[in-house]
Amino acid sequence: MRNDAGEIGFRVFVGGGMGRTPIIGHVIREFLPRAEILNYLDAVLRVYNRYGRRDNKYKARVKILVKDRTPEVFARDVEEEWSHQRGGPATVPDEEFERLAGHFPAPPYEVLAGDDPTYKSELADNRAFSNWAKRNVHPHKMAGYAIVTLSLKKTGVPPGDVTSDQMDAIADLADHYSFGELRVSHEQNLIFADVRQMDLFALWTELKAQGIATPNIGLLTNIVCCPGGDFCSLANAKSIPIADAIQQRFDDLDYLHDIGELDLNISGCMNACGHHHVGNIGILGVDKNGAEWYQVSIGGSQGNDASLGKVIGPSFAAHQMPDVVSRLIDTYIDNRHEDERFVDTVHRIPPSGSVIVPLSLWKSRRDELAARGDVGVWLAASDDPAELAADTATLPLIAVDFPQFTDGRGYSIGRLLRERYGFAGELRAIGDVQRDQLYYLAQCGFNAFAIRTGHSVDDALAGLTVFSDGYQLTNARTPWFRRRAERAARDVR
Repeated sequence: MRNDAGEIGFRVFVGGGMGRTPIIGHVIREFLPRAEILNYLDAVLRVYNRYGRRDNKYKARVKILVKDRTPEVFARDVEEEWSHQRGGPATVPDEEFERLAGHFPAPPYEVLAGDDPTYKSELADNRAFSNWAKRNVHPHKMAGYAIVTLSLKKTGVPPGDVTSDQMDAIADLADHYSFGELRVSHEQNLIFADVRQMDLFALWTELKAQGIATPNIGLLTNIVCCPGGDFCSLANAKSIPIADAIQQRFDDLDYLHDIGELDLNISGCMNACGHHHVGNIGILGVDKNGAEWYQVSIGGSQGNDASLGKVIGPSFAAHQMPDVVSRLIDTYIDNRHEDERFVDTVHRIPPSGSVIVPLSLWKSRRDELAARGDVGVWLAASDDPAELAADTATLPLIAVDFPQFTDGRGYSIGRLLRERYGFAGELRAIGDVQRDQLYYLAQCGFNAFAIRTGHSVDDALAGLTVFSDGYQLTNARTPWFRRRAERAARDVR
């Protein structure tokens, strides 16, 4: 960047990151002269080395230190340290920048008049080529040139995959059309950075023959996806089959163009290699007692206006994911303004009702989430309800997951929340909940139930009267041998 005086320098951000604790980076210096970049970064590392956590390897991160000390204090510490480094041996003179720039000469561009008339004519005559150019061709700083993104997101192919034969062909095309240069984007696509506009139609024709001309850059099926459980030993769940199921559901280019710009990112674990935190729709694979489930967030975005997505509720089974995405898209289309992107609609419309977040997310962002007043907590069967003891008076909702019909840990969690910790809000049973359980759930303090897909709600509610015996009775409940004569009304939602 340049300051008001026209000098080249840097705006410095620190403390950003994804993974287990996603955080947007903080600006600690609006302008740093480029000669001081190494000195300033040295100061940042020195401050981190001095104050960073050494008692917990999971918190040995710059982002954790910035959060704990606050960005303002961290910036003050860095500025103080930099005052001792400034102008030191690591200062980079202009001559060194010029020497380094000499290793990256500009390609031998032709002097072209501007937009190529043949290219304009081909856009008007060929709708398929025009659709590809609209999504996959981008403006260039040089007149008569363009930047081309080769989509590796064809439906039926794992996102980002390319065969050896395709790579051989792509290398030849790079030599012929883009000065032999090929770039890889963080969105798992390939880029030709310097293509003459007059060559775009011929390039598109050859890319089509190789199956890498899908016009979906910036659209829903341009999914960013980690390898997931198919290839990665760290993953909690598979990612590629979820991406494929979503691509198959939305394999209609006209519909995709009508939906408009939308980034969907998938990670198979909390390490966030698929950058799910900044996806307009983010999907995170989670392990629930050995089964693969998926947590969904919305509203994330990358770039200059980066934001982190918000989790919309408990996790979903793999087979539900295409339906979940479809519901999100339908809601967006019903509520969007003209030419409004998905992420803009999400940010414009406030959430209605309670948002449910996992216990881990609640613990890491408690103050922020509690201030909203509409955030509930989702407890897994293995979670300790004692960790919510201090929050039961203010939480509007706690959802307890039953991973399997035969897993009874949720009953005990419900009783503890009601009796020991005094929770008076909505206590919801989610997961593998069946009609036979409702009576027993009610006895343990649950007053809301998410019935498993395919089960009749009416039949489930009837189970409250059909089954009259129970166990783990609370002190507030009538003993089973008197219940038949003294049935009381129950709050069932």
